[in-house]
Amino acid sequence: VEVHSPKIVGYTLCGDNIDKNVRRRYQRSDQQTLSLHYFHSFAVRNRIDFSALSDKIPGPLTKSSIVSSIIPSAVDDQRMYTNVAILISRVLVNNMDFFQSTFSDVVCWHIEHKHYKAMSTKSVVVPL
Repeated sequence: VEVHSPKIVGYTLCGDNIDKNVRRRYQRSDQQTLSLHYFHSFAVRNRIDFSALSDKIPGPLTKSSIVSSIIPSAVDDQRMYTNVAILISRVLVNNMDFFQSTFSDVVCWHIEHKHYKAMSTKSVVVPL
């Protein structure tokens, strides 16, 4: 019998300070500047399952592993070339009329990646 563990869903907590000073046109001792301070907080449900990732901290790196992880491979070079070509085509179509009228229908507006489908869905936002 094969047992499937339930998919672990996590949340990312987000927040932002909101500060506002309301200055009175005519200040008096009983009506001075109001200083309002709020904190906007909410949680966003993770769209990618991170339960398969390890919590272990990687061990010390050797010189050969550092060099091999820093120097790009031929596959990395090809991915970079493709992504840069897509970005340049977007810039040309957005800023030059000729390219906009001629190539706007063939420009790749979204670079596909491993989690493209999951990241294309709408986020589930939970107010706190």
